[in-house]
This record gives sequence, structure tokens and C-alpha cells, in this order.
Amino acid sequence: MRAFESPERAGVPRLHDATAYASALHLWQTGEYSACLEMLASHDDGLSLALRGLALLRLGHPAEVIALLHDHRTDDLSERVAVLNVLARAFARTRDEGSAQAIVDELTMLAPHAGSMSADIARCAALVAWMRGDTDRAERSLEAAFGDATPLGRAKYYELCSWIAARRENYSEQARLLTLAAKQLLDDPLSDVGLFADVTRTLATLNRELSLPEIAPHVERLITSIPWTSDLSVQHFNAVRDLGWHHALHGRFLPALRLLHEAERIAPSRPWCIMALLDRARLASWAGEPASSTASLYHALDLEPQVAWDRTDDEERSALLVAADVCAEVDALRAHALLERFQQVAGGFGPLMIARGDRRLLAHRLSVAGAVQHAMGSDRAAGDSYRAAYVIFGEVGYRWRAAICASRLFALTAERSWLALGAEHVRDYPHSWIARELATAGADVDDAVRRLTPREREVLQGLLSGLRITHIAGRLQISPHTAKHHATAIYRAFHVDSQSGLMAEAKRRGLV
Repeated sequence: MRAFESPERAGVPRLHDATAYASALHLWQTGEYSACLEMLASHDDGLSLALRGLALLRLGHPAEVIALLHDHRTDDLSERVAVLNVLARAFARTRDEGSAQAIVDELTMLAPHAGSMSADIARCAALVAWMRGDTDRAERSLEAAFGDATPLGRAKYYELCSWIAARRENYSEQARLLTLAAKQLLDDPLSDVGLFADVTRTLATLNRELSLPEIAPHVERLITSIPWTSDLSVQHFNAVRDLGWHHALHGRFLPALRLLHEAERIAPSRPWCIMALLDRARLASWAGEPASSTASLYHALDLEPQVAWDRTDDEERSALLVAADVCAEVDALRAHALLERFQQVAGGFGPLMIARGDRRLLAHRLSVAGAVQHAMGSDRAAGDSYRAAYVIFGEVGYRWRAAICASRLFALTAERSWLALGAEHVRDYPHSWIARELATAGADVDDAVRRLTPREREVLQGLLSGLRITHIAGRLQISPHTAKHHATAIYRAFHVDSQSGLMAEAKRRGLV
């Protein structure tokens, strides 16, 4: 979440070079945070320090903000309020909620004398209360900020309200409020390009995860309305890839492919490049292009060891989780290693996973764990993981993800009730690969074949053709270990214990 004070309302620094401050402020407003820091590097008055702190926060360096501002002292009220506002946000971002609340208490005492900066104090108090999980107190604090009737003030108000809705797991309401914030920012997009980028990026993600036909047409317009800078590259990358996912979920593969190629081109770091390649691998698989899918996947896997994951942020580390999921049907051991690496380095707290108790992250982890457990032959554990993920995804409204869990549970259990549940969750996505997979699974085919995953069906074809496991692995470009796991699952589905027994049973059923 990104909600910060309005530095342009804090006054003018008491410096001989106020022009430099004004220029730095313009850079901050337009999303050029690195250039802003460079311009103010030698300035140590309170307002300049506060602006440097805001730039550092936007770049994701709260610990540096605390080091910069913690010992600053001034008798000037506007400087003191500006510094404390930024410092409270930095402590909140580092999860030092006690220190953040102590600063908010001091700011609250200063609020009656703060004039136009009182709205910034109210927003700061709301942010810290939200971080502490007290949404009611956050709402009460925001009431004082509603008096800021400027387009930027209204946008900040709606954005903070949206995150309160998200904390309550009302994600459709979050999307509605962010749409209101975006409309305010469209009136003056250069007042805070970073806020505009954050709002757009989050809307794009919600548009991917939820069925929001009233919002979908606006997302592409918002993405093209922002003057993206290099300091906003993460937001730009994720907004573009999320829009690509939205098209893919509705069966529009050509625009999806175009956007995912664009996301790969603008990927701001190696982990994000890996994520883009994994997106392309999935899209190619859903479009029925296994060779292209495998090539993209192995390109991503080749890059993965080159990343120092312990030095990445939580969002970048999510690429490990996605890699484990995509890799599960190709190389079970590698998928297991990727999941273990994610569990070792993940902190689980990012701008979209808004709180330590955010159940969406838990559901993602459970879903991937299920895929890896199944690939490793632990079907009972996989079933437990998928069921837990299914419940959470359904409760938070991530319906197409719940449908995927239902499809995988049917493959594990052959219980047709999962097909009905999956079909209900995916009814807003009739042209998606998920709907097609559920319809195919429910077709009038052999029960044993129906229970197999798409990759297991490919292995089945090889086994029935008389190929050895090593030859099947080479043909499908998966590891022999994973091919053996798939064969074991196939034997179990057909109630046999060997390839010769499988061929005999398949003949008996008329499959060959």
C-alpha cells in the first residue's frame, strides 16, 4: 500500500535555494524519485529531509528513512509535522507498530495547530491504525481527512478506504473505491504519478482475480494514461502482465500474448523476468502449444539459480512459488526444491498481500503445495492442501482459482461433485482454459482416464505405445523421476502395478 502526505502542502523550506526544493518536489510528483534524492542530497532542513524520506519510501527503503529522520530535531512546526508524518509511515512499513503509533500520538497533539497539514496527519493516523489491524479506528481517523476536497486529497481518501475494505476481505468494494480514486487522479495525473501508478496496478490485479466487467474497460485506459518512469517499473510491469492474464482468462490469447511479451520486455529485474517467462509458459500450455510452453519454462528455470533470492523483496520471491507450480508436472524434484526455497526466504508481506494474516497468500501457498505434493506422489496431502486452498479462494471471491482447485481435486478423487463446484465458480469465464478443462473432465470418457491430469494423459499415451519411461521423459521434456511419478499415478488409477498390466487393462476397456 502506498499512501503518503502531500509534500507540496508543507510550506517552503527556509533555504537560500528554495528553487532546488521546488524542482525536487516536481520530480517527486512525477515519479522521478531517484532524481529527487540526487537533487536534495546535500540539503538537511526538515522539509527537504521529509521529501527525501518520501522518495525513499516510494523506492521501498523504509529502514533508510528511519536512519535519515529519526534524530532530526526542529522548532519549526511545519518541518516537525512533515518529518513525523514520513517517519511514522517508515516505522509502519518495517512493522514497528509501537514506534509508529507513538509518533501518531504526537502528531495528533500537533494537529490543531497544523492548519492545512491536518488532513495529512489524519491520513497518517489511519494508515498506522490499518497496519495494526484496527480498521474501525482507521475509518474514524479518515473522517478528518475528508475535508481535503482537492482531487489528490479525494484520491488519497478513496485509496485508504479501499485498503480498509481489503483488510475486511471485501475486494469488490476495494476495486470500486480504487476506481473512484483513479477518476480523481485522471483530472490531474501529474499531481502524484506514483499514487496513480499504485492505484492502477492494484486495480489491474483485482481485475485479473475477480469478475469485474464494469471495471475491466477502464484498466487499459489507466495503464496508457500514466507517464511511467524507471522508478515505477514494478507497477508498470505488474499492471501490464495482470491485464494480459485478464485477456487470457477470457480466452483472448492474442492480446494476452502481446501483453505478456510486453511485460517480459519491461521486466525490471531478473525475478520479474522469470515471472514473465512463467506466464508465457502457462499461456502456451493453455493454448495447446506444449513445445513453446516447455521452452519458456526451461528458460525461466535456467535463470532461477542466478538470483540471490535472500536479497530480493517479498514480491519478487513470489516467482519461486509460481515456478514450483508450473514446474510440478515437468520435474517434481525441481518443483519441490523451488517450493522449499520459497519457504526459506519468503516474508509474505507485500503491497498486495496487505497484512501478515492475508489469507490470499496462504491459499496460493496451499495450492502450489498441492501441485508439488501430487507430483511427488503424496496424493492424500495434496488433497488436503487443495481443499484448504479451495475454501479460502471461494470465500475471498477468487473464483477462477477456486475452480482450478476443484478441477485438481476431481483428478485426485474422481468425485464428480468437484466438477459441479468448479463449473459454478468458473461460470463468469466460459471461454477460459479452466472451463474447457472442467468440461472435458466431465465428458463421457473412461473413469480412469478422466481422473488423470493433462500431463498424465500424455504419459499414458507413451506407456500404451510401449515406450520406456526414459523415452517418454525425453519426448515430453520432463525428468525421468517425474515421468515415473506420473506412471505410478496412472497405474494406481487403472488398478495395475506395471506397464504390461496397464496395456492389458487398457485393451480390456477398449482404449487401444
